[in-house]
Amino acid sequence: NAVQHYPLPVIAAVQGAAIAGGCELALHCDFIVAKDSAPIQMPLAQIGVTTTWFLTKKLMEFAGPTTTRELLLLGEPLTGARLHELGIVTRSCAADEIDATVTRLATRLSANAPLAMRMMKKLIIRQMSFLLDAVPHEDLDQEVAAVYASVDAVEGVAAKDERREPNFKGQ
Repeated sequence: NAVQHYPLPVIAAVQGAAIAGGCELALHCDFIVAKDSAPIQMPLAQIGVTTTWFLTKKLMEFAGPTTTRELLLLGEPLTGARLHELGIVTRSCAADEIDATVTRLATRLSANAPLAMRMMKKLIIRQMSFLLDAVPHEDLDQEVAAVYASVDAVEGVAAKDERREPNFKGQ
């Protein structure tokens, strides 16, 4: 939340794998610059846990329903290049171009009027909140907590740690 609501633009530089929390952190930034081959993934369903309301909201904002389904329900990695094609990553480039690309973007942003950018960022955040926060979701927050406390979540995390396939029971 602090990253998303920072008053000036925030740039994420994805140089390697952005899996689960790393993917979420990048999505809360205003701009994402990613290495073409960087795997970006939300494999939570593969270990028996789920996303929160806010992460699902963020994915919908960035990715739309089709790519959100692919990222969450399949949990397979998509590359920085593919996510750039889908409009989720702002810039995609070779590994040796990441720093220069981020610097160019930051330089361009720093030439803009700070008050105008602050106001535009507030407007964007408010519009996104208006579109997706109007729906009550406290019931879903409780269900998310139940998934995290489930037998399947314990099994999924243990299987991941033990490098084996999980045996989910639907409990």
